[in-house]
Amino acid sequence: MLIVVCRFLKIYKLIIVFLLYIKMKKEILGKLIKDLNGLRWFFISGFAVEIYSDGKRVTGDWDIVIKEDDAKKFAEKIGCKVEHRLIQKKNFVVDDYGFEGNYYGQDIEVTTGFPKCRILNCAFDKLFNRRVKVIYMGVEIFVEPMEELIVHKAFMHRPKDIDDLKLLKDKKINLYFLKELANDYGAAEKIINILKEIGYEI
Repeated sequence: MLIVVCRFLKIYKLIIVFLLYIKMKKEILGKLIKDLNGLRWFFISGFAVEIYSDGKRVTGDWDIVIKEDDAKKFAEKIGCKVEHRLIQKKNFVVDDYGFEGNYYGQDIEVTTGFPKCRILNCAFDKLFNRRVKVIYMGVEIFVEPMEELIVHKAFMHRPKDIDDLKLLKDKKINLYFLKELANDYGAAEKIINILKEIGYEI
């Protein structure tokens, strides 16, 4: 009987800790959205997967795309600085303006978008105009279109990206828009083939 009670108390404590964690994340997200108010932005990458999967995939940091001039305003507001970044990833180079920071205990990464050639061709405006409004953790936010998330993940195709693509495989997508975005990356054939290998019907 004592063992059962101890197990119950342990589970109860874990539930309380989890609920407090969710409450804290919700409060931080709410503050972040207020600081982003009036700017042109949307969430991308791992956090977008978390949002679209209803929390089945939990990410450590929150990635945000912000229009370049707005990114500078946001950086000043939270005590950060936008810098030109050249970052060698596994299979591509990030060439953007952005920064990483800690926002009330939450890691965030801000980017103006990449690959750079896409941004120069007004890709931000295309995605901004099709960003999706959702309610997550009780907060109204904006997230990149599902098609952009899928194309981006296929373009990078790291092991974690493949896992994310499998998680999103049954989501409704606009195939015409997806192919358009794949062309924007300049790697349409590679992206489409990767998606087909995972099981996407394209």
